[in-house]
Amino acid sequence: MIREVFPRWVKVNDQIKNVSDFSHLPPRARPKAFCPVCMTPVILKLGKVRVKHYAHKPEVVCAITQPETFLHYTTKYHIYNQLLSGNHLYVGQQCSNDCGESRNYLWVSDWGKVEIETDISNFTPDILLTGKDGIQKTIEIKVTHPVDDFKATFYKDNSIGWLEVEASESLFEGEKAWTIAQPLPFVVIKPRIDEWRCDSCQAEFRKEERARLKEQQKEEYKKHNYEDIIYAKMVDFYYPSKLKHRDVYYLKMVSDVNNVHQTSLSCY
Repeated sequence: MIREVFPRWVKVNDQIKNVSDFSHLPPRARPKAFCPVCMTPVILKLGKVRVKHYAHKPEVVCAITQPETFLHYTTKYHIYNQLLSGNHLYVGQQCSNDCGESRNYLWVSDWGKVEIETDISNFTPDILLTGKDGIQKTIEIKVTHPVDDFKATFYKDNSIGWLEVEASESLFEGEKAWTIAQPLPFVVIKPRIDEWRCDSCQAEFRKEERARLKEQQKEEYKKHNYEDIIYAKMVDFYYPSKLKHRDVYYLKMVSDVNNVHQTSLSCY
């Protein structure tokens, strides 16, 4: 729960800036700054006691002062600002065997342009990344509502990959705030990335696969190498001495691996 709203991203010369970028300047030297939401001039609050932020003039009513809107915009601007400082974005990928291991997966790199709230057709992604090859990917910030089906379908039809990121103070607050050097946590990724197994699970999988193949070979061998009794007959022999001897004769089919079948008459 956000206890108090401290907006800190402003628009200066048509660029999104963190108010901290101007804390070294004396008040008269600070540039004119605007709220990126309502586009009205704002007052920079860059003291040493409270967190550096900006404030609207008393008569201005702006959605950024609402906790949900603040959380959405601040998360978005923080990610946007980090993307401007690098050219590789990783996401975390869990081992498909659910063993708890994970790796950093390169989701996009070498983008030529990073834009915020830029229209694509009838849709406005929160953050748009355009590669030097023209391929586009977007990042959507979720507070209460996930990406709807219409936008998701549009992205799919236009081959635009996208991430949905849960808005959170932990992404932009404190010493552990997310930076581009870390994998970006997400709740949805489309298209889905291919499954991955860690080295330990891959070794275990190969072991199980070898055992499965060995068992399969055994079954295949049995299928072509067998003996089958197809007929049996019990025969009694009587001797002049009145002794009796009993034998069992059977007709047996033998099959070998070369599928050669032979039939023989044998006696137990």
